Amino acid sequence: MPSTFIPNVQQHLVTDVNEVQRIVGTIKAEQIVEGVEQEMAAERGDVPVQDIVIPAAGDPTVFFTPVLIDSRAHDRYLGQNETMDQVGGHIPGAINFFWKDLFNEDGSYKSTEELEKHFETVDKEAEIVVYCGSGVSATPNVLALEQAGFKSVRLYPGSWSDWISYDDNPIGTGEEV
Repeated sequence: MPSTFIPNVQQHLVTDVNEVQRIVGTIKAEQIVEGVEQEMAAERGDVPVQDIVIPAAGDPTVFFTPVLIDSRAHDRYLGQNETMDQVGGHIPGAINFFWKDLFNEDGSYKSTEELEKHFETVDKEAEIVVYCGSGVSATPNVLALEQAGFKSVRLYPGSWSDWISYDDNPIGTGEEV
């Protein structure tokens, strides 16, 4: 049974399962479109066949697509050690940035420069959706991304617990390629 969590916050800062499903579909669709465009260019002779590269899903350096960030511990992201939910893994296409890596030993946030370096593989212009297990530990990543200069960052408050409550939602395990 899908959850029906409704946050009481500014709506432009949050998203829901429908938006995340669109993002997962966008990543797959853009891979297909990119591959078809490259094949057509090769057939026309615009691009040598050996120069065609089909990028990996969720690689934010290749596509200007939304970026999903999983804030949980790496072993939970991989699906190796699920401590809270009935199903382990991550939303397909998500990349992992563990929320505890944002802090210094004294519990303070790292500097803006350190946070920019931490998130350097993510396009600052991309639409970013951050999730965790239930929406709580993703919040530090949302705040850190904004501190690092990212402009379009939203929280998926239902997070992994909500995602897996829908039987048709795909589940990723292991590293994203």
